[in-house]
Amino acid sequence: MSLFGKKGDNKKEEKEVSDKKAEGSEVKIEKGEDKEISAPKKSKKILNKELDGSLAYETVVKPWITEKTHSLMSDGKYVFKIRKGIDKIRIKEAIESLYGVEIEKINMVNIPQKRRRFGRIEGKKSGVKKAIITLREGESIEFFE
Repeated sequence: MSLFGKKGDNKKEEKEVSDKKAEGSEVKIEKGEDKEISAPKKSKKILNKELDGSLAYETVVKPWITEKTHSLMSDGKYVFKIRKGIDKIRIKEAIESLYGVEIEKINMVNIPQKRRRFGRIEGKKSGVKKAIITLREGESIEFFE
């Protein structure tokens, strides 16, 4: 009799609670007479104009420095590796808050992931999203200080 008692009922309650958590609503679980556990709603962080660049590091991964991008720096163009799913408006806010410069134009390059083969083993080369940023005349970003 004890095999089919309370333990089976707790699993059903936990499954219902996990379904409700997946929906994102606040859930209160009552266990026993005295215990009460609550799970808060999940919130998303969004980069806004009110913020002073505290979330800019989540947008811009790192500067993309190669021979070609190094030659573009003399023209006032800088290349950054960007997280996927970020638009030009957020990139502009992030770069301006991080480096204190004014941006004239932004071009985006999205390089998809590619399949690579090493003998019998197949793998994937990760994709990259890059932003080519053109600054206004007289502005520059110093990477090598």
